[in-house]
Amino acid sequence: MELLMKTVIELMKAITQFVRFQMRVECKSCGRSYSRETLNYTNEFECKCGQKIFY
Repeated sequence: MELLMKTVIELMKAITQFVRFQMRVECKSCGRSYSRETLNYTNEFECKCGQKIFY
């Protein structure tokens, strides 16, 4: 039973990390990463390095 609980907790952590990763956008030039929430869910923005990013 204890092993099952540990497995469930690890699975939930993995799902949370995956969802967070899906909510991020990365600049191809400099590698900076932005959350879509920060970008107000727009589909185009300009990175601090000057590169325009579309997603």
